[in-house]
Amino acid sequence: MEQTDNHEHITGDVEQPFEEGPAQKKPKLEEEDIRYGTLSHLLAVEEHKLLLKLDEAFPAWREGPAHYGGKWASIESEMQTRFPGFSVKRQKLQSICSRGRSKRKLRQLQNQLKMLDLDAKDIGNVKTKESDAKEATQEVQSLQATVKKLEEQCAVEVAARKAARAEAESWKTKALQADQAKKDTEEEKVFLTKEFQHLMAQYEALKAREKKRVAALKKQLETERAVNTELLRDEEDERVSNAELHRDEEGKQEDDAEN
Repeated sequence: MEQTDNHEHITGDVEQPFEEGPAQKKPKLEEEDIRYGTLSHLLAVEEHKLLLKLDEAFPAWREGPAHYGGKWASIESEMQTRFPGFSVKRQKLQSICSRGRSKRKLRQLQNQLKMLDLDAKDIGNVKTKESDAKEATQEVQSLQATVKKLEEQCAVEVAARKAARAEAESWKTKALQADQAKKDTEEEKVFLTKEFQHLMAQYEALKAREKKRVAALKKQLETERAVNTELLRDEEDERVSNAELHRDEEGKQEDDAEN
């Protein structure tokens, strides 16, 4: 099958030119139609007009034997019926059909190539993205490792801060306890001082009372001693008196006995 490029044009013999009729509406454009694009303007004017009319009246002629019964004779007969004043050799029709299909094939291949280029670009983009993702993953892993180290350091620092806070709380508690003990000691000292002063006052009062009582007792004792001395003196005097009386009685008895 022959392929065409941008500088290719179709050649062939036209035995009788097709007489141009009234203006007709152009068919709808299609990308694979060889009448338009870079090939159409290279055709001869009469041949171009012929192909336009042929496409409008009998579009199946471009499909060739693969889509039209497989016999060029049928195509030629149909064309003679539709265009009795027009004659084109079979080789010309085959060439046009082949070029049309080749052009479509070329465009399909070009489209496929474009798709492949896009796919290649997509693959390149995917590879780039994979590379970027790999680098990002490595960076993320590095960041994760750094974060893990920082977390470990933070955990150590937090533990140290907790220990320091606990120690500070312990010292604070001890300081509060010491302050409370000092306060209690001061209060106890004040209380004991007051109690001592109270006891000393009681002692002084008791001492004064005892002194007075001792003085009274001493005075009473002296009085009783004086009384006792007087009584003893009286008793002594009485005993002496009784002794004298007894001696007197004994002398009297002796005198009486002698008499």
